Amino acid sequence: MSKPTFFVVAVAVFLVHDNRFLALRRSTSKAVAPGAWEVISGKVERGELPHETARRETYEETGITVALDERPVTTYQADYGMAPMIVLVYRGKRLAGEASLSSEHEAMAWVTEDEFAQLCLYGELVEAARWALKVP
Repeated sequence: MSKPTFFVVAVAVFLVHDNRFLALRRSTSKAVAPGAWEVISGKVERGELPHETARRETYEETGITVALDERPVTTYQADYGMAPMIVLVYRGKRLAGEASLSSEHEAMAWVTEDEFAQLCLYGELVEAARWALKVP
């Protein structure tokens, strides 16, 4: 009998404004993917619903209070170090606050889909951007 596979569950949030979204470059001190460009993201904590994680991570990483649908726009599977990870992707709009960097990131930019495709090394996340920008 094989061992069950456990997945890390995470969220990614595309904070959209005027057909652009907020991209963040991870701190070079991070253990996983240092210096990589991504969007707002984080692991779902025990007892937390994924859309709650998306709101919490948006505020923690940017200082922005976000409005988002409770349903993700897409999902994908990736790896988190040596563990498999399921990522639920949300699209959000700013309700309050101005974007500021947390200690998790070194840079931010409002980018188009094409600009993000040039910056981001993760094909699944680039494809998720296409889905997130299709949502009306």
